[in-house]
Amino acid sequence: MIDRSKIISTVVAMGFPIALFLYSYFSSPGYWQPFMRQPFGVPILIGALVWLGIGTAVLLLGNGWIRKLGFVVFSVPVSLLSMLGPAILTIIQALGPISSAK
Repeated sequence: MIDRSKIISTVVAMGFPIALFLYSYFSSPGYWQPFMRQPFGVPILIGALVWLGIGTAVLLLGNGWIRKLGFVVFSVPVSLLSMLGPAILTIIQALGPISSAK
């Protein structure tokens, strides 16, 4: 049986990246448009959801340091993706013409 506190902490830890993405998408949809137009943008988001699913299982089934490691390895990178992913993609696209010039 899984503790109620374990379920609540897992929902909070794994729900934060999803809430962050939804907030940024609906408050500023133009920020995500370059990411959504790229052929690898949507597969990256699907991969992030799968990554969160694995992290949810680790947080629910793990104990002690495994839960802490699961939070750091699974939840934090997806949170960073939702905050920095489109910005990094925009910077890479802006540097493309500079780096390809000979």
